[in-house]
Amino acid sequence: MSAEAEAATVAELHRLLADGRVFRARRPVLWSVPEATALADAEVVYKQAAYRSLTFRMAVEAHDGCPELAGADLLVWTTTPWTLPANRAVAAAADADYHLLPLSDGSRVLIAAAVADAVVAQTGLAAGAPLMTLTGAALAGAVLRHPLAALGYGPTVPLLTAGFVETTTGTGFVHVAPGLGPDDHRLGLAHDLPVDVIMEADGRYCAGLPGFGGAVVIDERGLPGDADDRVIRALADLGRVAHLGQDVHDAAHSWRSGAPLVWRATDQWYLSIDDDLRARARAALERVAFLPPEARNRMLAMLDGRPDWCISRQRAWGAPIALFVHRRTGAVLDDPAVLARSRDLIAAGGADAWFSGDPAEVLGADLPKGGHDPADWLRVDDVLDVWFESGCTHGWVVEGRFGLGTIADLCSEGSDQHRGWFQSSLIEAVATRGHAPFRALRTHGFVLDDAGRKMSKSAGNGVSPLDAADAWGADVLRLWVAASDTARDVRFAPETMRLHAETLRRIRNTLRWMLGNLAAAPAGLVPPADRLERPERLLLSRLAEIDGALRDDLDATDPAAMLDRLVRFCTDDLSAGWFAVRKDVLYCDAATSPRRRAVAAVLARVFNHLVAWIAPILPFAAEEAWRARWGDGAGSVHERMWPAVDPLWLDPGSILANRHLDGLRATVRAAAEPARRAGLIGRLDHAALTLQLPGAMAADLTTDELRLLLGVATLTVRRDAGEGQPRVVGLERSARPVCQRCRQPVAVLVAPRDLCPRCDAVR
Repeated sequence: MSAEAEAATVAELHRLLADGRVFRARRPVLWSVPEATALADAEVVYKQAAYRSLTFRMAVEAHDGCPELAGADLLVWTTTPWTLPANRAVAAAADADYHLLPLSDGSRVLIAAAVADAVVAQTGLAAGAPLMTLTGAALAGAVLRHPLAALGYGPTVPLLTAGFVETTTGTGFVHVAPGLGPDDHRLGLAHDLPVDVIMEADGRYCAGLPGFGGAVVIDERGLPGDADDRVIRALADLGRVAHLGQDVHDAAHSWRSGAPLVWRATDQWYLSIDDDLRARARAALERVAFLPPEARNRMLAMLDGRPDWCISRQRAWGAPIALFVHRRTGAVLDDPAVLARSRDLIAAGGADAWFSGDPAEVLGADLPKGGHDPADWLRVDDVLDVWFESGCTHGWVVEGRFGLGTIADLCSEGSDQHRGWFQSSLIEAVATRGHAPFRALRTHGFVLDDAGRKMSKSAGNGVSPLDAADAWGADVLRLWVAASDTARDVRFAPETMRLHAETLRRIRNTLRWMLGNLAAAPAGLVPPADRLERPERLLLSRLAEIDGALRDDLDATDPAAMLDRLVRFCTDDLSAGWFAVRKDVLYCDAATSPRRRAVAAVLARVFNHLVAWIAPILPFAAEEAWRARWGDGAGSVHERMWPAVDPLWLDPGSILANRHLDGLRATVRAAAEPARRAGLIGRLDHAALTLQLPGAMAADLTTDELRLLLGVATLTVRRDAGEGQPRVVGLERSARPVCQRCRQPVAVLVAPRDLCPRCDAVR
């Protein structure tokens, strides 16, 4: 709403005017009576509604190719009886067959053959066998008497053929009002039919409309008035009503007010979207990346069917259509000096200045040369469609701030914007600049409530992100987003948030454990890989693998994959893996132990990577952990780049060993749980395990390394020659004595304190 934005939007309008793409025309538009304005397609929702259906009779006055049709009646069907005063033709399907049926009263009626039996049964007409059958094309050219001719309408209208006529419902004949529907308007243009204005902005028939002036079509509350009833009564008095019923179908409604919309012929401003512009827009989209990829087809389909863009609205708010039109001819004043003064006026005083300012100043009436007489020119008081405004934002947000020619790397919005902001931005930019204003489009779905209904202001079922953050924490809300397939609709439910809160708790516990051990054992640099023991080498190899995978996830804009990888790293690789293996070293080795220092150094490196990795998804947890480690003087974690990994960590042997260990740990855990429930073992690190392994599996790990990495007291390995699956063939309590300090089963204890040799040496 800044003056800068409004002036920039008007400047884009003037660029399109100079290109010859802006024009004014009288065409039917979807009109909201409560809001007293035309609406854009993107402001329209469709929902089921019940409407009066009317089957009425129109007499054939003449047909040059088939004189015997004279005097017969067409049965015409409509669900908008109020539009009949604007009737200018009747349409039939060219390829469909139509029966001429005799009635018991001596009259004859024409009905589409496909629905003849159903219509006869519905109307209760006593009809005989068809007298003749003609195609719609053969019927074309018939002269019909207007059904309201007695009231001064018509008196005659033509019978035409049109592709939009269906013969599966109705009667196969459709009444045509060129001012009250897009299909009707296109057919009217092709046959030079007049465009009638029969309804005012307030939903009433025009005062001078014969027989019906002032009747209400839709009132200011969006409720139907008496227009339908008055038209039907008039037809009944003329003996033209064949049947009255009710029809339920999807009808256009305003998403703001919820009121039903009607097609209404008005003078509006349009942006011409011809085949050339449409082709250039398609070509521009070929150079745009889509996330998800299938969204491309959706947008192309909507672009292909895009008609001329109605860019004017009759609201009291919005950027103005800052133009003047000639009072007599309606020509647009395209004087560059006047247009420039218009933009300057709006840049200085905002949109209101256009409506409250003196038009004479903008027209330059007091200038000795180049001025225009205000008596000759009318100021346009319409405002621009909000989708035109949003479609211009690339000009003053991106180019205006970062320089001409700048293109947005990514635009992200909901799937409805394929016909809204995405498309309006594309069309405006291609028309004025020759290219798309974005390199990539990311489409997200909508939030659903726990009952699966779309959250919206009108439904009142929305949840404020601030309220959700207060209830669950901002990081939990971000976890929910990251874990969701946001290209599709996503359900928001308390149970889901509890699961994500548990995920955050596990990640925070991982960080807390690391911080506690790093505080107790300050770490130095990570020793060279060849000086590290096997558990640390394997962990660093896994860390390097995950780092590369996470970078790929970010490049692919796939936070769900990234989050899944992070959670599995924290729970499987760290908490249930390396932490379980090395906590004994950190807790019980001597402070000066080289092994403890090496483990602490690796722990510090892992911490630095983990807080950087989680920062894009969990900014508060990452910042809190970073400051707990380094204090407030270390700056923010969000000012850091991701730390690099040593390429030497990715040695093929460690990668293969980790793959084998993943499978072995899963096999051991699957066997341990039922053994624990049966009371055969207690803690897994106090168990004696016997494994049967394929010959090549984990072959470069010694039995003692495997025992340590699997977290058991003793391990016996039996090798197979084949390539089968690993199996647990023995799992029982270890018979070894337990050290009274580290609580680990050991081969021998040292008297008198019953400690293992390592603990006995620590003072």
